[in-house]
Amino acid sequence: MMRQKNRGPQRRRSALQGVDWGKTMEPERWKEIELLYHLALECEESRRAEFLEQACGGDEALRREVESLLAYE
Repeated sequence: MMRQKNRGPQRRRSALQGVDWGKTMEPERWKEIELLYHLALECEESRRAEFLEQACGGDEALRREVESLLAYE
């Protein structure tokens, strides 16, 4: 019997592959987006909105960027 590979990390990488890193935003901003994306993935789906509300501190553009990446999950 063949064991199936865990494809979780592969799915996460694919969500980030289409991002044009650093060409339209400062590298620090992308690092912040990537960090929040990974932290949000660790949250239960039902708690992600609450997490992002607190983590983004009213920065709606930041929240939209993270949510757009989460939409690929």
